[in-house]
Amino acid sequence: MRKKIAYKIGFEDGEVIGYSRSNNQFIATVKTWNDIELTITFQDAIGIADYGAWSISAFVEEDSSSTFMERTLLEAYDLLPDEHQYNLYQFLNLDGKPSFEIVAQSLSISD
Repeated sequence: MRKKIAYKIGFEDGEVIGYSRSNNQFIATVKTWNDIELTITFQDAIGIADYGAWSISAFVEEDSSSTFMERTLLEAYDLLPDEHQYNLYQFLNLDGKPSFEIVAQSLSISD
């Protein structure tokens, strides 16, 4: 089940304008519908998949398993663990499908 990430500015009609990785942090920059740039920092990011994440309709946390999440955890643990500290974050495209996925322990958002 998807849970929308809450922030004072909505992600609908936003656009991912860039991203970078430094050590265990993954940083994405999103331009909101009203031209405000948000910096989203993912802590202890162990997996990133870009399927063409430019225009976005939502930013969510997915609590059910996905093929990408399972592959990422298998690489990190060698065996799929019953419990772990990672979350699957997704930017959804205009069709409501994942266009960008990040497996990380936590995130912070700033503008």
